[in-house]
Amino acid sequence: MIKYFSLYIFLLVICSYTTHSEANSLKKLSISFIEKKSNAQEFSHMKKIYDPMIEKNDKRFIKKEEYLNVNNKIYTNNLNDNEFMKIYDYYGYWKPLNRDIITVSYYEDSEVKIQDDKNNTITLQAIPYINKAKTQFTTFYINYEESKSIIDLYEIKNNHIKHIFHFETEKWIIWDLVWNHNILYIKVTHTIWNEKGFFSTDYKYKKLIIEQ
Repeated sequence: MIKYFSLYIFLLVICSYTTHSEANSLKKLSISFIEKKSNAQEFSHMKKIYDPMIEKNDKRFIKKEEYLNVNNKIYTNNLNDNEFMKIYDYYGYWKPLNRDIITVSYYEDSEVKIQDDKNNTITLQAIPYINKAKTQFTTFYINYEESKSIIDLYEIKNNHIKHIFHFETEKWIIWDLVWNHNILYIKVTHTIWNEKGFFSTDYKYKKLIIEQ
């Protein structure tokens, strides 16, 4: 059975990267996820052919215990094992946007910094997954406190990143994701934890067709 998840978003409310002048010209945007069943074989194939377009390039950064240097921008670590902990790591070079991806680990949380060639940064909740056309990317992450999965969709236009869609569900937990054209292939479980208190491995596979 096909299930429709529709969410109508006013971009001027949720787009943190949009200027005031841009917001005045924005119109209401409707995006839908059409959920269909998939399987392990299909997901494995799509993962094999998917190119995240992120290079592991050791020449783009300097990593020390005390700090991370990316294009002469210094990120200082706090190694305390408490709520003040903050550790920066270099994840990779994002080829399509000519930007660097930096992960930030906190005591009980994490986030991702995207740094451009002028050392400006934006913050994402997780690693970006880009589509083949290089026009959109998505992030996904788990809200452990509320036992739900969250997907954010972003638009890429003239090398500018704009947040266009936010989706939450408690029906399943996403553990992995890949793109193919306008389809997100996802690996999910119905719960975060199994009966023994470990991460659930009772995987199911779905695909979310993006309509807009």
